[in-house]
Amino acid sequence: MFPIIVTLPNPFDGSFPIHTYGVLLALSFAAALYTTVTLAKASDISAEDIGDITLIALVSGLIGGRLLYVIVEWDQFQNEFASIIFRRDGFVFYGGLLLAIPATILMVRRKKLPIARTADVIAPALALAHSIGRLGCFAQGCCYGAPSDYGITFPADSPPSMRFGEVPVHPTQAYESISLLLLFGLLLFVKRRKFFDGSVFLAYMACYAVIRFAIERLRADDRGFYLGEFSVSQLISIGMLAAASILYLRFKPSRASK
Repeated sequence: MFPIIVTLPNPFDGSFPIHTYGVLLALSFAAALYTTVTLAKASDISAEDIGDITLIALVSGLIGGRLLYVIVEWDQFQNEFASIIFRRDGFVFYGGLLLAIPATILMVRRKKLPIARTADVIAPALALAHSIGRLGCFAQGCCYGAPSDYGITFPADSPPSMRFGEVPVHPTQAYESISLLLLFGLLLFVKRRKFFDGSVFLAYMACYAVIRFAIERLRADDRGFYLGEFSVSQLISIGMLAAASILYLRFKPSRASK
């Protein structure tokens, strides 16, 4: 785990740390933009349009992720409003996704592009960017898993070690990063097969819902409030899987139309 890549000299306070999380976040943005522009060429969508849409999706995703984190962890912020903006940690991916989807739809409609086909271009990029972002979580030590005989030990000053001591924990960040990278490959396969417009994004919704639900069972960091045995993210996963299933049944081509 390397939360800081390098510390540079700063004429004002003596040092300027370059955080691994920030570097990987920037890399995930660049990977998402490159992927969408590349895939757009085969979908008759202009690089300029998809570039604008991708930036809107990424920015709204960051805002949404922060907002949901603040909501589920309100006790940490209710007396320190400035930390809502200035704290580096604290994002919930599903919050970003839930805000990015309507923001992206509005942008797609503004540019008069087909929503389903555009979503199919964005979905693989989203999986790849998220995979890279989870490596940032691994470097930071956040989003850690429960103690396990088959886990890894983080440094003494990391969040899991400060909670559990020198006890191995599930590297859930790495689990999710690898799963998302495999999902990225699966989505590229689905896109090449061209089942029907929207099928790539629906595959992303269904597969990520299953991945996230399973990994949530192994996590041990603060998950916000629970409803019974389910965390907020697990409840959203159930809803997203149900929505993907309903949309698939609604929009898949019938055998008679083939």
